[in-house]
Amino acid sequence: MVTASTMRKILYFADVIRAAALAPEDAGFDRTDGMDVLAEFGFEGEFVGYFRAPWNPLAGLHAVWRALDPARAVWAMVKRRDAAAIVSSAESGALVPLLLRRLMPCPILVLHDSDHQGWRPRRWIQRLVLPRADLVLTQTEAQARYLVAEYRLRRAPVFVGPQIDDRFFRPGAAGPGDYVLAVGNDAARDFAGLIAAAAPIGIRLRLLTRLPVVIPDSAKARIEIISHRVSHAGLRTLYEGARFVALPLRERKSPGGMTALLEAMAMGKAVVMTNSSGVIEFVEPDVTGLCVPIGDMEAMARALRALWDDPARCVTMGEAARRRLDAHFSTRRYAERLAAAVRSLRSNHDD
Repeated sequence: MVTASTMRKILYFADVIRAAALAPEDAGFDRTDGMDVLAEFGFEGEFVGYFRAPWNPLAGLHAVWRALDPARAVWAMVKRRDAAAIVSSAESGALVPLLLRRLMPCPILVLHDSDHQGWRPRRWIQRLVLPRADLVLTQTEAQARYLVAEYRLRRAPVFVGPQIDDRFFRPGAAGPGDYVLAVGNDAARDFAGLIAAAAPIGIRLRLLTRLPVVIPDSAKARIEIISHRVSHAGLRTLYEGARFVALPLRERKSPGGMTALLEAMAMGKAVVMTNSSGVIEFVEPDVTGLCVPIGDMEAMARALRALWDDPARCVTMGEAARRRLDAHFSTRRYAERLAAAVRSLRSNHDD
């Protein structure tokens, strides 16, 4: 019988501060990516964020640098030598453990972040880490296909799925809502196209973004930009009040827009989205949302209008979206796949 005292640890190297305090209103939000759920599958998960200065001299820099954190790797080598595995939430956190792998006997797994074709520092780190990792994990099937085509990996990549706190983001008591919500700050978003589609059809649109956005004078009464930081609880409230969620994406191999899409699904919201290959696999077209061709703003406008005018359909699609997330992309499913990957790797590693 596996007990808490006999379970092996899976160390989860993240690029956030280990003990960073949450805002009071965010009580209940899980920033540890569901490490507690691993106990159901025979492992004890331990979330290990990056160390602060002076132990980590890179702590004040961008995540790609601060996650290198040599002090964390040495700490794991000394204090957690009996760990079942190290899982790095992106490539940077695995680099130093791989350099010290003769001293750290457990397997080292990497959760692939994204292709980042245009950013040389991360691309350089990925070229060092991905072929050397014991196993590369992916959040999407599209990532797995990309990795097989791009790198000579030690083993075929394993799909574990996305990470979403589906216990914090849950359907609320609000009705179908009186606005369309769009969320995101990365280059995958095409908010200009969304505004071009939404402005003529008279829907109320709220955009949570720090990206520069231009609103036509004729639509300023109906389109609101929220550019200040919003807590996790505040974000949950915004989702709850939305009739549905719009996700206008550019084509990406990487899963740009994945977090917003999954949060919407967790909140029981239908989506209208462009069919970017990086995330389209999460959606069941015409069941959990409406998908339109990338760049086709006329199709986007028709889809927005169709759901806006049919609140009951929004509710039905939102309920289907939550069921799909529970069945395939929940915290529990992620932990189950991760535990299976580590167990399979450990059996090969120990032979």
